[in-house]
Amino acid sequence: MLKFSPAVRLALLPLLIPAFVACTDDEAKMTEVVGPAASAPNTSLEGPAGHEFAVDGDGRVAFTAEIVYFGFDDDKLTDEGRTRLEVLANYLKKTPGRVLQVEGHADSRGSTEYNLALGERRAKSVKDYLALQGVSTERIGMVSFGEEKLAADGVEEAQHALNRRTEFTLTSH
Repeated sequence: MLKFSPAVRLALLPLLIPAFVACTDDEAKMTEVVGPAASAPNTSLEGPAGHEFAVDGDGRVAFTAEIVYFGFDDDKLTDEGRTRLEVLANYLKKTPGRVLQVEGHADSRGSTEYNLALGERRAKSVKDYLALQGVSTERIGMVSFGEEKLAADGVEEAQHALNRRTEFTLTSH
């Protein structure tokens, strides 16, 4: 069996989504699946519009479906992005011991400085929206990677679109 690091798995996940929901090592994956309510451990939960996500052993939100994507040169949340963030906000409000790190990313077009600023604006848009949903801003950190951690290499619009995103890591206080 091939084993990949968590970073490689996350980079490959957008390419595998049409065929698979998610693949992780059982040892690395926590039993926590996040949604609006939990009736029992190991229960798969869905939020608005069928969204759900899991948290891996490193605290990273594991399902690519919950990455928030942005338009070209844009830091405004889409309707889909807001729906995804509502699920995350509901979880954070129910789990006060969790802290969220929002990672802003950009595609490879533009200067390094510009892309770092754009990634930061994207992360701030997410933080601001989560705050409007009732999540304390003290529990939300931000970092911008600009174009440094591309989800997809290439020059086609499909690859660029996968790189215009925010990703999330949950940790304990």
